[in-house]
Amino acid sequence: SGHPWENSPMERWWNDFKLVWLAKQVRPKSMAELEQSIQQAIKYFNTERAYASKNGLSAEKFCAQAA
Repeated sequence: SGHPWENSPMERWWNDFKLVWLAKQVRPKSMAELEQSIQQAIKYFNTERAYASKNGLSAEKFCAQAA
């Protein structure tokens, strides 16, 4: 049996995707454009966006620091 919080990282990502990413993008006109936007968002959230919870680092830099 699972716990509701097990899915919270993915729920948080989709929330940020909708509120932070899509709000600043032109609405995709096709599935291919949506897929491209999702790929760009993944790159942005992992390598560029700084997070207060990660001491102002991107997710990638935070993970590298922990290693």
